[in-house]
Amino acid sequence: MNITITGDAIAWWGAILSTVAIIILILNYLGQRVRIKVSARQTNLLGVPGEPREVVVLSAVNIGTRPVKLVAAELILERGLRFVPSPLSYFGKPLPGRLEEGEGAELWAEADEVREQEREHSAKVIGVCFRDAAGRTFRSKFQTQETRKERKQHRTGGP
Repeated sequence: MNITITGDAIAWWGAILSTVAIIILILNYLGQRVRIKVSARQTNLLGVPGEPREVVVLSAVNIGTRPVKLVAAELILERGLRFVPSPLSYFGKPLPGRLEEGEGAELWAEADEVREQEREHSAKVIGVCFRDAAGRTFRSKFQTQETRKERKQHRTGGP
């Protein structure tokens, strides 16, 4: 039995192996990138004697496999304006802080401060942005209590 290996066969074999290796590297890279789930909502904080306190909650959860250091949270206004709310308190990790896989951070800010910024700039809050130490930004839309009620009515078809 005589087996002949030609230069063309070796070239094809090398091309196939290198293509498979590149695909594996790309999938590995995509699976290990930083991923942050961001949300913002306006809600009432209960547990304070007297009237409930209206707060804005900015949340970030590391859903990726790599740790990330978040350094700032900002609210995004219409026309591209931004402002950093004064934190009322933190739940989870304070900012700046390092989030490991599955860890989260919440920042609570006074809703009155947010409304004051909206009046001052004549612009509504439309989103939230968290920034990491590398300068990457992670964004989400802002939900008011009215937005959530409208969405629920739309899904259920009733008031």
